[in-house]
Amino acid sequence: MDEKVNFRIARRKRALELCGDPKRPDQVISKEAYISPEFAKLEAEKLWPKVWQIVCRLEELPNVGDFTEYTIVHDSIIVTRNAPGTLKAYFNVCQHRARKLVEGSGNTHHFFCVNHGWRWNLEGQCTRMVDEEDWESVRKENVPLPEVKVDTWGGWVFINMDPNAEPLLDYLAPVPEYLAPYELDRMRMTWHKSIRADCNWKTMLDAFDEQYHVPTVHHEAAPYTDVYAVSYKHGKHSHFGITPDTKPVGVKPHLTEEESAAEREPRRSIMELMELLQGGLMAMWSPRMYEEAKHLKDLPEGMSHNEVYAALVERVKKRAAKEGTGGATITFEQMARAGSLWHVFPNHSFLPTNDGAIAYRFRPNRDDPHSMVVDLWGLAHFPAGQEPKVKHEHWDRWEESTAPWLLKQDYSNVELVHAGMRSRGISDLLVDRVQEGNIYNYHQTLRQYLYGDEDKKVRK
Repeated sequence: MDEKVNFRIARRKRALELCGDPKRPDQVISKEAYISPEFAKLEAEKLWPKVWQIVCRLEELPNVGDFTEYTIVHDSIIVTRNAPGTLKAYFNVCQHRARKLVEGSGNTHHFFCVNHGWRWNLEGQCTRMVDEEDWESVRKENVPLPEVKVDTWGGWVFINMDPNAEPLLDYLAPVPEYLAPYELDRMRMTWHKSIRADCNWKTMLDAFDEQYHVPTVHHEAAPYTDVYAVSYKHGKHSHFGITPDTKPVGVKPHLTEEESAAEREPRRSIMELMELLQGGLMAMWSPRMYEEAKHLKDLPEGMSHNEVYAALVERVKKRAAKEGTGGATITFEQMARAGSLWHVFPNHSFLPTNDGAIAYRFRPNRDDPHSMVVDLWGLAHFPAGQEPKVKHEHWDRWEESTAPWLLKQDYSNVELVHAGMRSRGISDLLVDRVQEGNIYNYHQTLRQYLYGDEDKKVRK
């Protein structure tokens, strides 16, 4: 056995020991979870009505009367700013003949049904029944809009259709504890896009739940970063993070730091990586982080990759303090503990950095297991009053969208993955126990929602 193979075996062992799961076995997932209409129907009945889901950013509802519509399968929900400092959520359906009351986002004093003219105020109370006297037993006070639970964390607005749902912070634990240093609540949107793709929502989610694909799908980034990561389980949620063997930012994965520095000087390597990510993602880091990265040649020669990156982070930290924006104060120790990506069950993932983030939400397109919508937010810290005005873009096809090119690589790849799942030539999907543990973890949780204690019987 050669030296490289020995290293990879030792690396795997150290990674699994680090995440507290040294005997984690190989796993498989049935493709039916991705392509079966019956499985999608179970999700519609037993998953989506029972879980906390992100609707929007708080900044999208700043004024009384602001509202936005959230759709999941066949349920449409209104979230509105009903009064300063408070939010309400309702099922978006007229209590007379079931017409939707709103579409999209906007501002209103009331919710008006254009079918027969009935009306509800922002508190969900019916204020007008046309020809109310025609009704013998129905009165306005009998037909309020059905409420949906709503709460906030990290600048996000969440809903849950289950009236008996546990509190949001209990559901999210321990995510808020790990991510608190990033100050997500103080970040603001840099862009917001919703894009449809021809695949299952989980097929798309999987591509954003691991870094195993990066050297192949995003080969342009391969020379600049070591993406080997290990999955950590946190109940229904999970994250992945660096391992004891992960190389510094800017170092080629197959080279030592000295070899990589000789091939491409560290200041140049990190400058080029940041330039690639700025064009390829347009997010994760803040505009000022990308701007400061352009001036790394000002640093002394002979610095290591870690020293160059630390100097860049320190420059942004000082600039944030000067601008009074908050953010950029997280330490390297906190970043190492928090990891580089979080999966919040069932369908959200976050990639936070020292001064920005990119966030995703993955939804089925109605009840079609072969169609989905991915919602994306670029986030960053900004000086007060300098936050960009962001328009929510909607695209029916990713090829036509303004999505960054690195993400388009994912969408193209994922649609072909999903097409392959429909082949007779495969029945089970293999899961890398080190780098893809997030995927198996959420499938285990998903099956608990769908089958409960009957899951083992179903598998047989």
